[in-house]
Amino acid sequence: MQCRVRPGSSVGAALTFPLCGALVQTMGWPTVFYGSALLTALWLAAWLLLVYDSPAKHPRIAPEERRAIEKAIGNLVSDSRTQRTPWRRMLLSGPMWINVVAQWGGIWALFTLLTQAPTYFSNVHHWGAGMSGLLSGVPHLCRSAIATLVSQVGDNLLQKGVISRTTLRKTATAICDIGMGLFVLGLAWSGCNAMSAVICLTLATGLHGAVSTGPLASVVDISPNFASIVLGICACITAMPGFISPYIVGQLTLGNQSTEQWKKVFLISGLMSIGAGLLYVILADSEVQPWNNPELENSDQEKEMKPLSAKKEDCAKT
Repeated sequence: MQCRVRPGSSVGAALTFPLCGALVQTMGWPTVFYGSALLTALWLAAWLLLVYDSPAKHPRIAPEERRAIEKAIGNLVSDSRTQRTPWRRMLLSGPMWINVVAQWGGIWALFTLLTQAPTYFSNVHHWGAGMSGLLSGVPHLCRSAIATLVSQVGDNLLQKGVISRTTLRKTATAICDIGMGLFVLGLAWSGCNAMSAVICLTLATGLHGAVSTGPLASVVDISPNFASIVLGICACITAMPGFISPYIVGQLTLGNQSTEQWKKVFLISGLMSIGAGLLYVILADSEVQPWNNPELENSDQEKEMKPLSAKKEDCAKT
């Protein structure tokens, strides 16, 4: 499975922050929510009209593109209508849970930067909504660029056989979690230096783009048949930092918007990201797991048992 990506979410964030800052200054807060809701509805309509279950069902796909996708998938994907989900083995799978851990650490730091950066720049560096929005959006362009660069380089290395799939995922996760965490720690110690804060914020957010080649891609690696379920489990758990992190930020900074309190916020995020990245580098396995094809596994076990059954029959006859 190749790891090329087009990180539209980063482009969306890069555009949303500056536009929302401009809307707040010119038309007030309500327009931000009305505009976001309208764009979301338009995106949903496009999704329903343009997205299909498989390349074979897509009416406008080029034949060569369809063949390339189906060749890349190979026999790793079966008809979902004939597959039973191996819930027990999936939930006991170490490779799945280490992906959850890696995504948790990175998303904790990302969500903290994503939701709190405007407040941080406004209260610590005393910038207006327009400037805070602009400086909160630019790092996501960097994230999009790094996501594309890492995925292209990683894909080329895989095709040439220079690197194994697991090593590639570990390397990308080291970039997106450990690299990001280090720059978040730099943001913690930037103090009142606005330029250092902007540089650290931009690089921390940008490096997280490598997640597309790291634990996100690994979800498909370990189980092409059940990738949607595995990703759903990961997304359900890793959505929690989205409401836990703001609560902690509120507890630390409410009534005390000092650099020391914000330092604690970024220390927690940076160490969380680095710790998750280290665990992934040590423990991850990004090869296809046996429970991806329970039917093939069962048939292999039956083949192995046949000689034993034959021996027992021979012994019974003698």
